[in-house]
Amino acid sequence: MTQLVKQGLVSEYRKPYQCRHTFITLCLEADIDAKDVGRWVGNSPEIIYKHYAGNKRNLQVPKL
Repeated sequence: MTQLVKQGLVSEYRKPYQCRHTFITLCLEADIDAKDVGRWVGNSPEIIYKHYAGNKRNLQVPKL
């Protein structure tokens, strides 16, 4: 990350932990099961749903 900042490819340094939310959200948007995501990041599926699932941007509204 520090090298990317020095090269001007990233505007500011971010700790790896700050990428966690983005990673989890992108996994959920890619329809990766919350159990698998939770196992990768050390959380239960319940925590994944509680803190991250509400951020899904490509939510599809079902036809009635």
